[in-house]
Amino acid sequence: AANAYPYRNTDGPITPYTTAFDPPVAIGGNDFPNDGMALLLLRGPKGPLVVSADGQKVEGNLAGGAVLLNPSVYCDELVDSIVTSNVNPGAPYAWLDHNVFKVHHVSRAAGNFTANSAAAWHYGQIDQAGTPNVGGGIDPLLSYTNVFSGPFRSAGSPGRPNHAAEPGPITAGSVVINEVNLNPPGADQNYEFVEFLDTGARARSLNGYYLVVIDNVINNTGSVRHYWSLDGMATGSNGLFVLGNRYPLGGANNPWASVMRPQTAVGDPPGREGLSSSFSDAVLGAETDNTNVMLLLVRGFNRFIGFDTDTKNSLGLDSDGDGAFDFFPWNGGASGVLDSIMIRSYVATTPAPNPLPLAYPWNGWGYGLADLSGLYLSPPTRPFYHPESFARFNGDNAVNSPGSWYGGDFDNTISANDGTITKYKTTVQDPTHPPFPVGFTGRATPGQPNLTLGTSDDADGDGAPALVELALATNPNVADAPYPSPAAGAVVVTNQPFGSFTYRRIRGGVVNADKSYAAEAYTYTVETSPNLTAWTSSGATIEQVGNAVVNSDGVTENVTFRMVNPATGAGERGYFRLRIGRR
Repeated sequence: AANAYPYRNTDGPITPYTTAFDPPVAIGGNDFPNDGMALLLLRGPKGPLVVSADGQKVEGNLAGGAVLLNPSVYCDELVDSIVTSNVNPGAPYAWLDHNVFKVHHVSRAAGNFTANSAAAWHYGQIDQAGTPNVGGGIDPLLSYTNVFSGPFRSAGSPGRPNHAAEPGPITAGSVVINEVNLNPPGADQNYEFVEFLDTGARARSLNGYYLVVIDNVINNTGSVRHYWSLDGMATGSNGLFVLGNRYPLGGANNPWASVMRPQTAVGDPPGREGLSSSFSDAVLGAETDNTNVMLLLVRGFNRFIGFDTDTKNSLGLDSDGDGAFDFFPWNGGASGVLDSIMIRSYVATTPAPNPLPLAYPWNGWGYGLADLSGLYLSPPTRPFYHPESFARFNGDNAVNSPGSWYGGDFDNTISANDGTITKYKTTVQDPTHPPFPVGFTGRATPGQPNLTLGTSDDADGDGAPALVELALATNPNVADAPYPSPAAGAVVVTNQPFGSFTYRRIRGGVVNADKSYAAEAYTYTVETSPNLTAWTSSGATIEQVGNAVVNSDGVTENVTFRMVNPATGAGERGYFRLRIGRR
């Protein structure tokens, strides 16, 4: 029974994707002792194995002294195995050595399907005391203690895909929607994506989270159009996770691969095609159009496509039509919307209809969420402008907040993008585009840190402006000074000394004719001067020394330039400086 499921409070109910089975032969008590046992998945038992008449039980002695018998003796095929003991059972079994510690729980590493291999498993100990629940009982725990083996401290995930990273906090603001590329009309090559951010900028499991699409068109508002489980997925070491179509877990062959940072995690798990959890072109693209869309980030979604959240009697769509959720099919009720983003179509006419339709002049309700419809992105004065891309201002992690976002259209000839175009059109290029904030023109940043509103802001108080920190790939929200400043030096070429200058920059950019450089959203220009008064950026006074040297972070590189003229005269001086801008 669902109400007897022991992990219902610890991990939520069993998901609708999972089959649960309580076998006639009980599993409990000491049936799985943690001081020495073997779990074998096999086909065709034979030899010393005897199957009961009802087919429910297999018995027999498989021990051959201190080791297990070779599988060929007792079965046609050993499909998989886990052996936990202080004695090596021999090949080909997956042995977890109890001489290190006694194993309480094992889970297969995400994406590792190697059979009969100890390296394919994460395992650890779980606090057996549990935690008291409101009913006076004890809920079993799933998180590992500090005693574990594997690249991260994992946890149990019954009925869900296994954790792909260490579980993190689940309070509001821990994970937010960070960027969205919507489905515009025209040829867009299905490059839609939704990006999530762990606000602690760390790798963490996304198990338990759901992205839900709610219909917000009058006469059908509140209906669940689609939802995606994030079980089995995780943010990368930079805190970013990009969800989209053709984004294989752990793979680099995705639509935005040319601009994404290597630390960013991506996900389009195999085996979901044709399911309600699919990220296929027909699903993700169709559900993220740029005329009317509402995305909610929740935990423990427990309903289905077509479920109406905005009707009190559940008999018809929108019986109330008041723009308020009447049902909350997720954890936490009204406060369980952990983040959201919404745009609505503006449908005002002259003269106005009589009587006025519900929610007029908007097509849909605001629901008290992050409604970007009335901001500079798509105000009533420009009813036909609908952005293709939205992103959260870097450092502004307020949940369900419309003021935290910027957006725009891509600067190219076709609608949307080809996986390389990231710059937004300016208001000069597109007069229908609402004005950007003063001094700001956005761009898409898939798999990269988003842009800050102000270039001179210093939110972390470490003395480094946000623009400089982002261009040098440091975190503008964490006080981590000193940052990697440019350094002056000298190099010798054909026995002549030259003044030199080394600076750090983001990899993968382009070098311009004047030897300036541009990567991601940033420009880097080396300027020189003989007297600290007259500066030139023409590039005629400098030459690059060798090739850029890639840094260990995989994101940045160090490049060195020298003066064209040698420093041979007594007292001769020359000066360098680096100018960083945003393109």
